[in-house]
Amino acid sequence: MKRAVAFPILALLVIAITGVANYAVYQAGIEWFVQKPSLLVVGRNVLAVAVILFGGWLLLPRDGRKRSAETILLAAATLFGIGLAVQFRLGHDAPRQLSNNAIVALRDSVHRANAGASVDSLRRLTSRLVRGENGGLRREFDASRIDTRLARSLERAYGPTPDTRAILDDRQTASADNPFFRFLPVLALLIAAGVMARGNLATLLSARWRIAGFYGSLGICLLTLGYLVSTGGVRGANFAPQEMLKLSLPVAWAGLLIHYRGAFQPETRERFARSPLVLWLYVLALLSSPLVVFVLVRDFGQFLVISIAQTLLLAYFTRSALYVVLFAAGLLASSVILIGPALFGGTSTIMLVLGIVLAAVLAIAALERFRRRDALWTSASLVLVAYVAVAAVAVQLPFVGRMLSTPRERFLLWADLFSRHGNAHWWDHAQQVVEALYSFDAGRLLGHGLGYGTPFLIPKAASDFIFAAIGEELGFTGAAMVILLFVALAAVGLRIARDLGGDSFPALLTAGYTLLLVSQAFVHITGTMNILPMTGITLPLVSSGMSSLVVSWGIIGLILGLSARAANQAEKLVIVER
Repeated sequence: MKRAVAFPILALLVIAITGVANYAVYQAGIEWFVQKPSLLVVGRNVLAVAVILFGGWLLLPRDGRKRSAETILLAAATLFGIGLAVQFRLGHDAPRQLSNNAIVALRDSVHRANAGASVDSLRRLTSRLVRGENGGLRREFDASRIDTRLARSLERAYGPTPDTRAILDDRQTASADNPFFRFLPVLALLIAAGVMARGNLATLLSARWRIAGFYGSLGICLLTLGYLVSTGGVRGANFAPQEMLKLSLPVAWAGLLIHYRGAFQPETRERFARSPLVLWLYVLALLSSPLVVFVLVRDFGQFLVISIAQTLLLAYFTRSALYVVLFAAGLLASSVILIGPALFGGTSTIMLVLGIVLAAVLAIAALERFRRRDALWTSASLVLVAYVAVAAVAVQLPFVGRMLSTPRERFLLWADLFSRHGNAHWWDHAQQVVEALYSFDAGRLLGHGLGYGTPFLIPKAASDFIFAAIGEELGFTGAAMVILLFVALAAVGLRIARDLGGDSFPALLTAGYTLLLVSQAFVHITGTMNILPMTGITLPLVSSGMSSLVVSWGIIGLILGLSARAANQAEKLVIVER
């Protein structure tokens, strides 16, 4: 098949798959859902995937429409189409609960009615009222769902009756949500792809990597803190500004690796020998950015995703195990410091951290064969100790200790999911993971079919646990297809990076963005299956969550735009030495 017609045919196939999946949800909803779904949602979802495929393809220059770019676009659009169908299903057959705005209004009314009460008592009262309201809404949903299914079953067995018609005809058609917000991810893709492919954004970023990447990342941390303070904390926030770190940190790392190329490559370390600490201060600051976000918003998922991606990018650039040991030891030691006291106790935690640091220092020194002339292993060891010290100081702060309560509970659940640990609220904390495992078991090989399972029993199934919903309704086959699509994204993204020069600025930028996406998918999938602790991270390109979707599609657009650049253009992008 000629390339000129291969992409349009495959794009039409992806659009058809999206249409079939969404229409299957619509048909199931007409039969069984408490609220009848709107056919407009089916058309909107199909249109969004079509605009992504053909709009992204047409935005690329004619000579930049390479097979690798087309593969990235097809794989990402397929994931998006599956995600839209599952979100459509979960949004129209799920237990009712208070919206974020309703919770904020309830909290404000409690504060006005109980002026002068302590913060803890106000929080407990608000939590109790929210649970009561949500419980009533869920009971109402359960009753309506039973009535709807019973009426439909009776009609199939005995034909329509006035009683069954009264139940089925009174169902309302659920209104479609705001289409503008649903098309924001599409706009993010088109803008990012167009600007990167047809403009000079790559050149600008390579010249201004400190401002756009390094200082930009620090600015995002401050923005996150200011936004959370202005909205009343994590629960009051409507979007996640820390998601923008995924756009800035790869720029910082790409510029750093190019600027200090001689420091990271064993055969050319002469520049590093003159000023080793300058490099490692940059490295320490970049490593600390996700740690700061974790402390601010208790987002262990972002911390883990960014840390894994940083480690993989440095390993990709250097082809050396030294930096993997350094980063892995820092991640493991800081995790033990932040979470360890709840698992091992204070003394055991200190000894474990010291053991991790000592083992890492010895491993780094052995990999460098104790070469002292360039001071690489000694400087790397100092950075590791400094990073661990930052985590140790942070955990001693009172407000940090309070913020760590939720991550520690998740680690305890992961360590022994079905042990209650004397906790009367065990089910409230364990329900999501337990129901997710039941969903995987119920899905078997082919699943129940879209609209016919019960994934809505998992709280936040459309975002934090959408992979479990896919596993139940599409079975092992559907879940395996999602994993293979992410594997394809990783393979093709790294191939694009290789074609762009391997160690040029666009190549490292492409590799960094690719590794971020697949690292997030890895953390989500393993957390949903309880292989790693549950982190509350979304599945990129698939889960609901506007901030995550917009940033993920922006990253896909940037990768597409970079792939359209010719290799000789990539070689011209050189970090200017000052």
